[in-house]
Amino acid sequence: MAAAGPGPGAGGAVKTLALVLEDEARRGGGGGGGYCSGDTVSGQVLLELAGPLPLRGLRLEAAGRARVAWSESPGAVPGAGTWGVAVRAPGPGPRREAEVRYLDIRQSLLRDPPEGEENLILLDGRHEFPFSFQLPQEPLVTSFTGKYGSIQYYVKAVLERPAVPDQSVQTELQVISHIDVSSPALLHHQIMLM
Repeated sequence: MAAAGPGPGAGGAVKTLALVLEDEARRGGGGGGGYCSGDTVSGQVLLELAGPLPLRGLRLEAAGRARVAWSESPGAVPGAGTWGVAVRAPGPGPRREAEVRYLDIRQSLLRDPPEGEENLILLDGRHEFPFSFQLPQEPLVTSFTGKYGSIQYYVKAVLERPAVPDQSVQTELQVISHIDVSSPALLHHQIMLM
């Protein structure tokens, strides 16, 4: 469970904003195995208020990004990215960065405000907002963090309020890509090496 503490408020105060996944053991790779392509990620956003609170919205975001950074040696020829990778030089000097998006899902967890009103008003107390989404069927790249880059997936809940900055909480998703070692493409390379 990920949680954010109290935040500044117009109207009531947010006592707790938390993101709870149904299967916490799969969330962060603590021996639970992680999520795979096509799996359903379910859970709920918990919101506890001290007093009525006007809201513009509550959204859920799921994202996966690969990021890498490197330094080019003197005399290297700078090039455009390959494989659809966006390459940018963050400033003067030989340092380079690249990013690829693997997942980008957004869901609204609140209904629209009543006719003629800009905001919803949530009463004080505890509120639960369930969510569920399916990871793409095409293979996702396995989560990874290393010296030169990372592949990370996360789920984030964003509380949008009028006249104050958004408040958010996020939790990491561990993604595992299973490889079928008996696939003809892999077996072909084994035979060629023998």
